[in-house]
Amino acid sequence: MLIGYMHNYNKPTSLVKIISFVAKAKGINVVYFNSGDIDLNSDKITGSILVGDRWRKTEIKIPSIIDVNAFALKHEPEIAHLAKHAYLTDNGKNRSKEFIYTSLQKDQELRKHFSKERMYSKTNNGDPFDCRVHLEKDGQGKWRIAKNYIRIGLGEDAIANVKKGTGIAEEKVFFQANYPDKAEEINQKLKQLGLTFAKKVEKIRGIELATLGIDVDIDENENLFVSNISSAPAPSLLSAEIAMLRSDYYKFLFNNKR
Repeated sequence: MLIGYMHNYNKPTSLVKIISFVAKAKGINVVYFNSGDIDLNSDKITGSILVGDRWRKTEIKIPSIIDVNAFALKHEPEIAHLAKHAYLTDNGKNRSKEFIYTSLQKDQELRKHFSKERMYSKTNNGDPFDCRVHLEKDGQGKWRIAKNYIRIGLGEDAIANVKKGTGIAEEKVFFQANYPDKAEEINQKLKQLGLTFAKKVEKIRGIELATLGIDVDIDENENLFVSNISSAPAPSLLSAEIAMLRSDYYKFLFNNKR
C-alpha cells in the first residue's frame, strides 16, 4: 500500500517521518516529494521512502492517493497534473478565506460565532489567550479532534501576537482554572463547534479534507467566536496524535477513494 505526501521542503519533515514510521507498522509506505520531483510529461515522480531510519530516493508511478499539504497548493500546474492521476486530500479549489468566511456566515446558526471586530480572550490574570481546535480524519473517514490546546500570551503587548503564544496549556486544566463552574460545558461547546465548522467548511469547498485547525476566542459571557480557520494547522505539539489518525485515514482512503 503506497501513499504520497507532498510538501514544499526538499527533505521530509519530522512529522512525515513519524507518520511514515506509524504507517509502515500498518502496512503502508509513504513516499515524500515536492513540486520539483514531479515529471509533468509522465505519470512518474521521484520521491523519498523511509527504509529503516533513512530516506531513500526512488522513481515511481504517481501514487493513487496523495496527501497534499496546503502550503504546496501554490504549485498549480503540478497539482493539476497530479489530480489527473490521483485522489488528492486538497486540490486548492474554493480555498480563499474570504469565500469560506462569507459562505459560513450565511448559515444562521454559525453566524453567531463570528464577531465584526476581533475580540481577545483574557485569563483571570488578564493575559490574552485563544483556543486551537486541531481536527484530523480517522479510519472511518470521519472528523476527530486530535487535540485542543490553549495558547497564552503574557502581558498587554502580546495581545496582537497571541497566536504566536508564549505559553501552551491543556484545555481541561486551563478551563478548570479560569472557568471552574463551567469548565466542562465550555470544553464540550468548543469540541462541538470544531466538528460543526469542519463539516461545513468541507461542504462549502466541495472536498473531503484530511486536517483542519480552528482558532476560537471566548468573551466575558463564555460565548465562542471563530477568529481563524487553517487548512495547514501547525503539527509540532501533537505529532504522535496526528500520525496515528492520519495513517488510519490513509488506509481508509486507499480502500475507498483510489
